[in-house]
Amino acid sequence: MVYQKMTTREKLIQEINQSPDFVVEELLDFLLFIKSRRNQVEDDVISESAAESFRQGWHDVVNGNTLPVSELWEGIDAE
Repeated sequence: MVYQKMTTREKLIQEINQSPDFVVEELLDFLLFIKSRRNQVEDDVISESAAESFRQGWHDVVNGNTLPVSELWEGIDAE
């Protein structure tokens, strides 16, 4: 007989199915907490990235590293 290795998800589901309701409730609370925290970290990274992009853009403007608008579109229709 060949045994197939269970995935982590399958092991977790098996454990959940064998656990009393109070443990499942605590597990659900913990899972939701972890997901919420991870989403917050991802949001912070995105915000940090946007803030850094703005700082860099502002630095370029202050130091004259800009192009006239007329030059920005130059050659855009070229194929």
